Amino acid sequence: EEASHFQGRLVYDPQALLFARGTSSPVLQQRLLGTGHATLYRDMLFFDTNASIQQAYLSSTGAIGPTTLTTNNNLQTVQTVNASPSLVEHLGNFATSTTLYRFSYIDTSGNQIAPEQIHNASQNFTGGEFFGRLGWGVTGSWTQLDRLQGTNDPFSGTTSTDELGRLDLQYPIFYSISIIGGAGYERIVDPTLLTQPNGPIWNVGLQYQPNDRLSASLTYGRRFEETDIEFHASYALTQQLHVLATYTQQVQTSQSLLASNLNQVTLGPNGTFVNAQTGLPVSANGTTLGTSNSDFGITSGSFLDKRYELDVEATRERNTYTFTGYNEKHTGQALGTSNERITGTSLSWVRQLWPNLSSTVSGAYSRSLFQDGSGRVDDLYSVSLNLAYTISATATANLSATRYDRISNQAANSLVDDVVTVSLHKQF
Repeated sequence: EEASHFQGRLVYDPQALLFARGTSSPVLQQRLLGTGHATLYRDMLFFDTNASIQQAYLSSTGAIGPTTLTTNNNLQTVQTVNASPSLVEHLGNFATSTTLYRFSYIDTSGNQIAPEQIHNASQNFTGGEFFGRLGWGVTGSWTQLDRLQGTNDPFSGTTSTDELGRLDLQYPIFYSISIIGGAGYERIVDPTLLTQPNGPIWNVGLQYQPNDRLSASLTYGRRFEETDIEFHASYALTQQLHVLATYTQQVQTSQSLLASNLNQVTLGPNGTFVNAQTGLPVSANGTTLGTSNSDFGITSGSFLDKRYELDVEATRERNTYTFTGYNEKHTGQALGTSNERITGTSLSWVRQLWPNLSSTVSGAYSRSLFQDGSGRVDDLYSVSLNLAYTISATATANLSATRYDRISNQAANSLVDDVVTVSLHKQF
């Protein structure tokens, strides 16, 4: 739906699975993705909301597969809701003020992960034209995460808080090169972390942005009681070639990361879902939201998340190529169940064979090192082929075949999963 003061889209896409063996009745998997943005008063007062329902594997050490078209105790339903009013005020040519409150609720079925309620309030001031070439921003933020009771989660009933205040500066020094940096104070109280960060934070570095198509920044500093390096680069060489490279580190939980990723979903051209950070499309069934279907799964408690990632998307005539490479590490959790490092890569090729028929060939590899004292190492391989035929503007038929192979140094954890599916997707 779209109006002068409201934009939104909601896709509800449940699927019923009927298995030849093991179950006598269909298994219903709920899937939903929606987002909305409303202007409540004269480009000043806004309200944003989004929600998703999707399936996710809880433990990366348990039974997992290349799709969620299966059923086992390790596969559960995750429901996420975000709601956020915000107030934007322009203080002449001196500054712009943004006041925001965001509420998030994330619930995972199966009684193993405690539901999370997240309250975040923030105030930001950004410098205006009065300060000339000097750019500045002041941010104050308070976040409280409540893990609710009533589950078998060992961390249920605990509360975590994050209080942050900082000043950021930017000043051009040579053509398109600017020096950037900031300093502040952060206090994190979280019983699920081994270390409770509390003290000054800072970073300094350079930013290069010669035009709207190319932007890169690199900073060095200290945060979370250790060295903090941040890198971000985005290059749209042409409309057909996009490159994105990042390195970030943050204290997260699996469920709060889901809520954060969902906040990045917005409406793109023709009302499609896109990731506001990368500009890439997001699947309506939620499978490309990221975290919940990653090799890490969903675990209880907070961890320090460090991730390198490189994404390349190229389009040439009827072909679209996508490459992703990443290295991600979870550390610092009190129980150690989330301490894991994964290095992986994936490649896909989409070709428009005929006007109504397209093919997708994809492959992926990842290596998981479990840092929980078990010494376990898993190599995961997958390859898939998909044919999609557009019957009409609201109906699509799909045929796909996937092989997933997990090879572990602990032989009992190795598995092979072959999946062949035929589906008909109809929109109403």
